[in-house]
Parts: sequence; structure tokens; C-alpha cells
Amino acid sequence: MRGSAEIQLINNSILGASSGMEQFGTAMAIMGKYLYLLIIPHPLVFDYSYNQIPVVSIASAGALVSLIIYGALAFYAVKGIAKKDAIAFGIIFFAITVSLVSNVLFLIESTMAERFIYMPSIGFCIAISVLISKAFKLSTSQNLTALKTQIISKPILLTLVVILMAGYSVKTIARNIDWENNLKLLAADVKSSPNSARIRYAYGSALLIEKGLKEENLNVKNSYLDRSIAELQKGVAILPSYGEAWYHLGLAYKERGNAAAAVPAFEQARSYKAFKEADFYISSGLAYGLTGKFDLAIRDFTRAIEIDPSNPEAYNNKGLYFSEKGSIDSAMIFLDKAIAMKPEFHQAIYNKGNTFAKANNFPAAIQQYLKALELKPGYIDAVLNLGNCYAAMQDYKNALVYYRKVEEKDPGNHKVIYNIGITYKFLGDEANAATYMDKAAKLQGVK
Repeated sequence: MRGSAEIQLINNSILGASSGMEQFGTAMAIMGKYLYLLIIPHPLVFDYSYNQIPVVSIASAGALVSLIIYGALAFYAVKGIAKKDAIAFGIIFFAITVSLVSNVLFLIESTMAERFIYMPSIGFCIAISVLISKAFKLSTSQNLTALKTQIISKPILLTLVVILMAGYSVKTIARNIDWENNLKLLAADVKSSPNSARIRYAYGSALLIEKGLKEENLNVKNSYLDRSIAELQKGVAILPSYGEAWYHLGLAYKERGNAAAAVPAFEQARSYKAFKEADFYISSGLAYGLTGKFDLAIRDFTRAIEIDPSNPEAYNNKGLYFSEKGSIDSAMIFLDKAIAMKPEFHQAIYNKGNTFAKANNFPAAIQQYLKALELKPGYIDAVLNLGNCYAAMQDYKNALVYYRKVEEKDPGNHKVIYNIGITYKFLGDEANAATYMDKAAKLQGVK
């Protein structure tokens, strides 16, 4: 295809044409849309990439009408330029400036963009102004005050000017409101350009990154994540080879707790794009780990470390899944590296505690959990595992202390309620044991 060596389909949907005639037909249909937007600038969107403007044949209505209009304009311009006709000059100015972005002469890195007709609009304005002046027999040789007087003296012309100015002003103000911020613009334009894979991707990613990942309220967070997933799913449905959209879809699934759906999304992402960001492999590795695919998780964290050897998250997660795999010595090596890089890394210290606990070294595990709590007071997982370690050491009094602290923070946690019941049983307190065991059963929905 002409000029298409470095152009991507996501940027210019004309690349999807099966023939030169389809390319030309689609380009002419777009040229017609440019004229339409100059006259009626609605709806306006910031993106027309794949597949908001689908490929059409030269025989389509849009292409044929556009060809007829441009043919007529060309005929008028050729006849009028020799006579120094201002309308002809406006047409030629428009044609020359728009030709560079038209996809007719050669393909560019964009299907269409409203900004492309900023310069050509000068030619359009010249032609329209002269046309109106001739239609209403205005004398343009006079000064501006005299011209205003002429307009005011012609009610039909005055009405037309007021309507045009009011209409375009209202549209400008309304569009400016959409540009208030990134999320608002995307929310508006996803409605006007629903078949744009890029807008679906951009909106879904904004919901994920600007809102979902930053939100602390779980219900609100999940709402943003669900909306993000819905938009990203639509994006990859429009363009199945959209690697970046698959990546963010995998990330949204992972954050939503659906690792089983995240894994194939990450796999799709890497099948379409060679990612060079450590964050991609960390996210993918976590999804593999959450689904029990520890070797694949470790593989991805190894790749993340190769890309960014100073990333403590990659070392921590590699250590975590070596621990989950039962490779205690390897786990300690990578967890210690993460902690050396980032001494305040409470999660790595907590994971080190878990690794000691897996090796049945409960006193060492307790020390790590206490260090994690110093760095992050109220770290509920560390508190719970302190209780578990004391219980494993048959120190039920201390176990109960930590279990009750978890209960204070999370009274609906049926697992800790059950643990409290068992601990009371070991302590010989049958009454409290029965109370908590019954409560745990009810929390699980067991009658």
C-alpha cells in the first residue's frame, strides 16, 4: 500500500482496504465529511482512528456524493481562476492545503482529524464570504462600518449572520466544556465515536488508572474497574490485535480479583506486542501467581528484573512465588534483595515472615511480622499471621490476642472468627468456643 510501511491500522483504518479503489473511495468519503463538518460541526470528537470510519467502496453513497461535489468545485475553480474569481481562489486554497492530509495522494498516520482542516478552513471561509456577499449584493470595497450598515439594512442577511454566529458560538462553548479534563472528554467522545478502538482503550484506561487504582473505597473501586473492563473489552472487540488494550484489560481483571480472566488477557497482549516495560511483566507475573502458575510467574518477574534491575517489586514478587512454590532458599535470596533496595518495604518483610512460617521457623516469622507492623501499623494480614504463628507454637493466649485484634478490624471475617473459636477450645473455654464456631458458621451462610 502507498506510504504504509510505518503506518499502523489503529491510526489509519484505510490500511484495511482490500484494493486501491477502496482506499480512494474511503478517502473521498472522508473528504466529504470534512466539508460537512465545516458547515455543521457536529458531532466533534478528538479521534477518528480504527474503526470509527470504516472502509467503503468507491460506489458507496458517501464516496459518490463527495466525488460529485469535489468535481463540481474543481470545475468551477478551473474556470474561475483565470478570471481572478475569489471563490475559485478559496476553493484552490482549500484543495491544496487539505490534499496533504486527505489520504488521497498518499496515506498518512491518521484516518481523519478535525485539526487537519484548520488551515483549509481559510479557503472555505473566503469562498463562503464572497458567495454571501454576491448573493446579497454587498459592496466589499467600503470600510467595515459601511459594511455593517449594509448587513443591518438587510433583515434576511442579518438573521442569517446572527443564526450562524449564535450556533457556532454555542457549539464552541459546549465543546470547551468537554475538554475540562481527560476523563470528561473521553466520556463525551466515546458516545460520539463508539467504534473507535483507541477511544474505548483510552476511556477504559483512564477509568482504571485515574480512578480505579487510586480509589480506596472497595465498592467504588470495583465500580470503576467494572466500567474499565467493559470499555476495554469493547476496544479489543473492535481491534483484536490491540496489545495495549489487552494489557490494561488484564490489569483491570487482576485488580478486580479475577486472575483467571487476567491471564489470557496478558497472554493476548504479549502475542501482539513485545512489551519493554517491567510493570507489564510484574502485573502478568502476579496474575500467573494468583492462578497457581508459579513457574510462569517467576519467568515474568525474571524478565522484569532484566528490564529494570533496580525494581524492588520484581524481586519481592519473585521471592513470593518461590516461597509459594516451596523453594525457601531462593525465596529468601530475592526477598532480601527487595528489602536491601527498599528497607521500608513492609510487604517484602511480611512475605519473608510467611516464608519463615512455611519453613516452620515461627519465632523468625514473628520477628518479620512485627517489623512489618512497625512500618505499617494495623497491617491486618501481619496481625492475623502473628496469631497463626502463636497458634502453631501452641501459645494460644498470645494467638487469641492477635486474633481478637483482627476481629476488631474485620468482624465479618469468618476465618478469624473460626480461629478464635478453635483457640478458645484449646484453652478449655467451651462456651466461647461454641459461640464463635456458631458465629463463623453463620458468616459462611451455613445453617
